[in-house]
Amino acid sequence: MTIIVSRERYGKSPMLAALLNFVLWGLGYVYVWSFGHIKSIFGLILIAMQIALWKFFAVEFNNPIFIIPSLFFAYDAYRDAKKLQT
Repeated sequence: MTIIVSRERYGKSPMLAALLNFVLWGLGYVYVWSFGHIKSIFGLILIAMQIALWKFFAVEFNNPIFIIPSLFFAYDAYRDAKKLQT
């Protein structure tokens, strides 16, 4: 007897996940949210970390401290959402 498990297709947009992660670190991971996925929990931590940087250190959004990680996180969320679609 063979059991075939089909992967459910997620209706999450990779471009939206990338945009959300670029604007607020971790928000794209929360948007994609696959249960048991460590990046979803990590996304919540990233959101808190970025808000803390804004509040306590008054770092501007156009600072490289934000832009470089934002690009990385945007690409990573795009790739994760794309993987879940296949």
